[in-house]
Amino acid sequence: MKNFWLIGLMILMLSQNSCSIMAKDSLPEILTAEYELKNLNGAEQGFSVFMVISKIQKADKIKSIILKNKRFDSIITTQMTENEVFIDQFFPVNSQMISEFSPPTADSRTDGIVFEINGQEFYKEINFKLKTEK
Repeated sequence: MKNFWLIGLMILMLSQNSCSIMAKDSLPEILTAEYELKNLNGAEQGFSVFMVISKIQKADKIKSIILKNKRFDSIITTQMTENEVFIDQFFPVNSQMISEFSPPTADSRTDGIVFEINGQEFYKEINFKLKTEK
């Protein structure tokens, strides 16, 4: 009887593990990830981020972007095609223009993005390219 219980437990653990692996494999794909350092008249400093994300479903949510050990929430996406969105947003780090400004939270993870898919959070590491003016 103990053997049946142990075998059943192992099967349950294997099926849960395979489901989480499938969910990670179906994560949206980052096509472009660039950032630029911005300084607006000395009153605001931060990052201007541009990203193109494909294979994203309408129900999927982008919770935050991690860039240079700072977590930025309130991500605004624009639909390009049925399964592609882009982000073109300024994320202030310091601001004297925004009343009651609170700086972004520190985050020790490497640069990346946090998705919420089917109620679960998934972190995906990204190699952001520094955009320089020419």
